[in-house]
Amino acid sequence: MNRNASARSTGRKTGKSLLFVLSTLLIGVGLVAYADRQWIAESLGEPVNTVSNETQVALTHSGRSLYIVTNRPGGVGANDIWVSHRAHPNGRWEQPFNLGSLINGTGNDSSPSFTPDDLCMFYASPGASGGGGQRIFVTCRTDPDDDAGWQTPVRLGANVNGAQFTSDPFYFVDPVSGQASLYFASLNRPGAPGDFDLFKSDLGADGQFLPAVPVTELNTPFRETHPWIHQNGLILVFSSTQPGGFGGIDLWVSTRGSTADPWGPPCNLGENVNSASDDRAPALSQFGDSLYFASNRPGDFGGDDLYVFRPLMPTIAQLCGGR
Repeated sequence: MNRNASARSTGRKTGKSLLFVLSTLLIGVGLVAYADRQWIAESLGEPVNTVSNETQVALTHSGRSLYIVTNRPGGVGANDIWVSHRAHPNGRWEQPFNLGSLINGTGNDSSPSFTPDDLCMFYASPGASGGGGQRIFVTCRTDPDDDAGWQTPVRLGANVNGAQFTSDPFYFVDPVSGQASLYFASLNRPGAPGDFDLFKSDLGADGQFLPAVPVTELNTPFRETHPWIHQNGLILVFSSTQPGGFGGIDLWVSTRGSTADPWGPPCNLGENVNSASDDRAPALSQFGDSLYFASNRPGDFGGDDLYVFRPLMPTIAQLCGGR
């Protein structure tokens, strides 16, 4: 991974505290108006959702491409990565297409996420053979808008991919320090409580990832997966089966006052986001205040479908602002 310099250049210096950020957002939307409205998650509808399973979602930073993990007909393996375009960040999603056999193998390919310049994609895959459990790969392209231009993927080294099932990568660049890190989930990896836990590997000066360390403030003996960090570095959403939720899997959020601080105690995103079903695999839009996720709640196309919830920041402030 040699895109550290370009990724760091996207970072913007900021000294704002989380309290200031959330307070500003609340002033902008009006807390009274927010409290009077019942915000709910909305289905992304056709052609994104189908009668097949759509289990994960990710947006490019441009907001014009939506990457979908689905087992719909026309794929290569069990679950494939597909992509849908739209003309602008507020446009309608077009018919998705499969990324093809260079990216998708015969097993489960999943968990796409992108560098800030949208030139590289991290994702999880068992590789071309389709066996042996998932590991994290990276693929790059020369044009950030060419979703058919991905080059041959490279499997990351042992500092990220150990002997354990490893998935759900998220590449984060600290807007203050410029430090790039890869957050991910790993199953029963030493140094963490067990089941799936969250880990972080910093990118070294030589462009190689350093040994991963557990995100101790967020891990529990239950399942923590799919971390996704707001570009300000102060908000992290993830999936978990820990107690205190509404269903088997819920969406949780952790905040911090600055990017130098540890993550705070996680807070459940509440019944306007979560349901009695499984709600998981969050992804934040870099445009506006939108949370995308997958759910198998009843009432849409059946099985797993993709949803969007907005506005997210006032919800976090209302539910978790005192933490």
